[in-house]
Amino acid sequence: MRRARHGGGEINLTPLLDVLFSILFIVLLAGAQNERANADAAKEEADGLREEIADLQEELETLRAQLESAEIIREGARVVTVSNFMSGGVHRLRVAVDGDTREPEVILLGTSRLENVSARLGSLAEDVINDSGGFPVYIFFHCDKDAIYRREYEAVVRTLEELQREHKEVFLRIAEKNEEEHT
Repeated sequence: MRRARHGGGEINLTPLLDVLFSILFIVLLAGAQNERANADAAKEEADGLREEIADLQEELETLRAQLESAEIIREGARVVTVSNFMSGGVHRLRVAVDGDTREPEVILLGTSRLENVSARLGSLAEDVINDSGGFPVYIFFHCDKDAIYRREYEAVVRTLEELQREHKEVFLRIAEKNEEEHT
């Protein structure tokens, strides 16, 4: 059998080149569309980040103003910490004034001493309020419910609440610690 020869063994590359150029054109076109989509997404992300930066700058300015106000207040504000504890089976109050170099005042509690406790606590707080020059006075009562009787607690709270009512610059916060928090 004889083989037939076609035109001297030449291969026609025109259809192959047409297919390759078509594939190349599709790939380039798809790449351009992806680049456009990526550019649009990056632009949206950049716009979002610019807005977030602007918001954070506004928040920073607000926080700076608050810090400046807090520093002004802190320079004149006084903090009084009242806490109760039990020592030697006797309930006591410790009254500490922030910035005071003296030892904290210790007041003995007891149902028979409630009037004295109220008077002494009120007197200590009044001294701080009068020395504050109109700046805020923050009174924190850290109460251990296991180391105070109900009547003692009520007398202390009543005295502190009266101080708050009488003086607009007094701010009171009562934090109670109970048995569950001990564990």
